[in-house]
Amino acid sequence: MKMEKRWPSCALYLFILTHRVAGQLEGTIIKAKAVHAFPGSDVTLECSILSGDGIHVTQTQWSKIDEMPPRRIAVYHPIYGIKYLPFSKTSYNYSVAFSKTPHHCWVDVNKTRSSHDSRANQVECQQWSLHLSNVSLSLSGQYECSFATYPYGTKAAEINLHIKAEDEKHYRVVEMLLNETLEIPCLENMTSVKLSKYPLKWLMGENGREETTLIIKEFYHEDVNKTDSLLYKERIQLGPDNALKISPIKIVDDGKVFSCRVMYHPERILTNITKVKVLPNRKSPLPSKVVPIGA
Repeated sequence: MKMEKRWPSCALYLFILTHRVAGQLEGTIIKAKAVHAFPGSDVTLECSILSGDGIHVTQTQWSKIDEMPPRRIAVYHPIYGIKYLPFSKTSYNYSVAFSKTPHHCWVDVNKTRSSHDSRANQVECQQWSLHLSNVSLSLSGQYECSFATYPYGTKAAEINLHIKAEDEKHYRVVEMLLNETLEIPCLENMTSVKLSKYPLKWLMGENGREETTLIIKEFYHEDVNKTDSLLYKERIQLGPDNALKISPIKIVDDGKVFSCRVMYHPERILTNITKVKVLPNRKSPLPSKVVPIGA
């Protein structure tokens, strides 16, 4: 497996593990909210441990603990470095990182220390991170980061990772004049990610009936397959940025719903849905008008 160290877009601070030594902090685990992500996104799970008060980290480990037996993912040792272990849940890249440089972590010490100094909430800590790239539903579950320390033994904390397979959909209504040319964007205002290289379909539906496939594009710059429907075969084409061009607009297009579906990930589809309203042509053509569905 090729290990790629990258900083994912979904970086989340999960735990702070602290200790009390001679009146200082000890044994407190501060747990953040569970992590939620969509399939195809990148996620960072992160733990931090207090690095002061004579505590030495001798080994760290990430595990997925909702399986029987629990599955170790990666281990870090200050001398031997990082060891990646077989992780069958994923066929894509994942990596871990341990930071030896102390960082400042926020800790609520109101219950353990009487001080008006705002710096009392800042402690030095070391970070242990698990980076998961292009996550899938199978990675949902409970994870554990553990620190083997001297002289306080092993300390561990857990976090639940929830991957939700919700499709992203966008709706609108377009008003067009009869016999004009309509161009419907595929991914307008849907995402900042470049998705034109992914497989896509343009479909047409009407009054809840089964949708008809108009255009299929399997891969970026590959040939486009068009429908054999006599109603649209000669009137449609795939424009720049995978837009659907229909020319000319006819009365039969009134009330039709056109959908562009992009398979961004095997478990995630982005969909742009456009309903067309055809207006009678006039001597002085009016520009097309876009209004939200339900307005």
